[in-house]
Amino acid sequence: PAKTQAAAYTQAVPELGISLKNVAGVFAEKTIDIGSRFFIAHFDRLPAAQTVADVGGGNGLLSLAYHQRHPAAQLSLFDESSAAVESAQQSFAANYPTAKLCVQHHDGLADIQQQYDLILINPPFHQQNTVTTDIALSMFAQAKQCMSSSSELWIVANRHLNYQADLKRWFKRVECVTQNAKFVIIRARP
Repeated sequence: PAKTQAAAYTQAVPELGISLKNVAGVFAEKTIDIGSRFFIAHFDRLPAAQTVADVGGGNGLLSLAYHQRHPAAQLSLFDESSAAVESAQQSFAANYPTAKLCVQHHDGLADIQQQYDLILINPPFHQQNTVTTDIALSMFAQAKQCMSSSSELWIVANRHLNYQADLKRWFKRVECVTQNAKFVIIRARP
């Protein structure tokens, strides 16, 4: 028997001309994450890459936006939330059913053996009611293991978390691409 899809809330993304399909429990279920929205507004700065990993990809918004600009890219989306995986699959099916996409229910890039040209991360900094940077730092370390010398890691994060200093533990070149009062977009390269 075919697997039934969970009912999804449809969220319009006017700036991209698409609709997200968010199942119950996915992050930003009834709204568009403002950090992701800020990041997408600057996607014209991202490199054209053949292989892209969207780590903690949630409902797939960053991958959908990247696909719109670079439809030939092979996208791999990773999230530990089954609601996120289902949402991303439904969102791509509704908007870009022929995209080169692999959505995996997985803990970040732990134990992933592939290298990616570009890795995108909008890291969580809450676990239940606790503010923590541990998840993000783990994602950054895992990303480094999946990068070649020419790969790039792009991150959007809350400015107050000061990830630039942390990223220098793993990356030789860390730069602030742009920022506003709340968020920063960082590019890190080996």
